Amino acid sequence: MAADDEVIDATNDRQIGMLVGMSGGTITDAEMARFVLERFEKINGRKATMREIGMVIGMLKREFN
Repeated sequence: MAADDEVIDATNDRQIGMLVGMSGGTITDAEMARFVLERFEKINGRKATMREIGMVIGMLKREFN
């Protein structure tokens, strides 16, 4: 599996921290990141991958603003 194909898991604290940091959020925004990942999964019928991290960050930025 390529690194870009790594699944982003809403329960993985390391991945949540990276998403929140890359989106300009703070530790207190981690719950919102989990929500966005769960929403992505509902919309697409699968978990997001690292290849789609830009899309997930865009969703986070919309939620933070």
